[in-house]
Amino acid sequence: MTQKLDIVEVSAYYPPHLGGQENAVRNLATALVAVNRTVRVVTSNLGGKVGVANENGVQVSRLRSVEVAHSAIIWNLLWWLIFRCTKRTVVHLHIGQAYTPEIVWLASKLRGFKYIAHMHIEPRQSGAAGRFLGVYKKYFLRRSLRAAAVVLVLNKEHAEVMRNEYGCTQTIEVVSNGVEEDFFNLKRKKLTRSHKAGLRLLFVGRLSPQKNLLELLTALTKANTETSLTIAGDGELRHEIESTIKEKSLSNVQLLGNVNKSQVLHLYDQHDALILPSLYEAQPLVLLEAMAVRIPIIGTNVMGIAETIQGIGLICEPDANSLAHTIDLFYKQDKATIEEMTRKGYEKASSLRWSNLLKQYITIYDKL
Repeated sequence: MTQKLDIVEVSAYYPPHLGGQENAVRNLATALVAVNRTVRVVTSNLGGKVGVANENGVQVSRLRSVEVAHSAIIWNLLWWLIFRCTKRTVVHLHIGQAYTPEIVWLASKLRGFKYIAHMHIEPRQSGAAGRFLGVYKKYFLRRSLRAAAVVLVLNKEHAEVMRNEYGCTQTIEVVSNGVEEDFFNLKRKKLTRSHKAGLRLLFVGRLSPQKNLLELLTALTKANTETSLTIAGDGELRHEIESTIKEKSLSNVQLLGNVNKSQVLHLYDQHDALILPSLYEAQPLVLLEAMAVRIPIIGTNVMGIAETIQGIGLICEPDANSLAHTIDLFYKQDKATIEEMTRKGYEKASSLRWSNLLKQYITIYDKL
């Protein structure tokens, strides 16, 4: 593939900041560099140091920022885009928070470049600032989305939201997150019922209200199956989760905090199933990784999860009773059924290797 365009990936957050969007942006940028595309990432310094660094061949500019209402306010982002982008630049805007969409929209008007709006998740009310969400979506996010040359979403249901709620009439492409090769290389131990620990569940992700972990902790007290839970991740609900664990005397719950990729792989190898009790998602990267390592999955019947694991995992409602019932149901499943589900999951994940997905992204870039 030949170098044709200057590509700038704009993301409010970037690793080592924890999150699925962050990892997806990094994986995409790294994969593009591997096929000789010129890629730059501009992001906040939340999770990293201010400055420019070469990370796996990608030039990453981290600008001084402050976090307000779960959004990174990147002070110099407008000037960075104006002075470093031209009409030959394709700006790939990754949307999961406020502020960056509005700045990219304004810079595109002033500088004349086209941009791709990539919706990683549908904004939902969270915290005190959530009461302004309806106004923000109607008057600000809607404008940024409608001005994009192309809108990318992670599932078909979200594509309909773009058309019906935001009035997007331009091309809307459904593109999947990709899976790193390291997850396919894990040779995981097969599920066994003989261990003394009972059922060993694993959660990997950000500790935010969206992930619904407090409901999962309640479910553990209702399940009949002897169950332990390992929580890998960090976030704004950590203190409340720690308090709930102590209040409910959940000695069977371990809270690890942030973990790196090698630690995550080890955790996949040591647990019986991954559980994702979220209230909403788009397409969680952790589900694709779980499919690649062949670990069974329990997920909730919400946008972004049910569609992803249909026929691959057990699906339940995001309430404590349904979660508890499904935990018990999973434990009663025969090995052949579980192995069939993980086989289908592995096949789906294999189709989402970066080597397969990259062509779709490059086609979108080149059309601009």
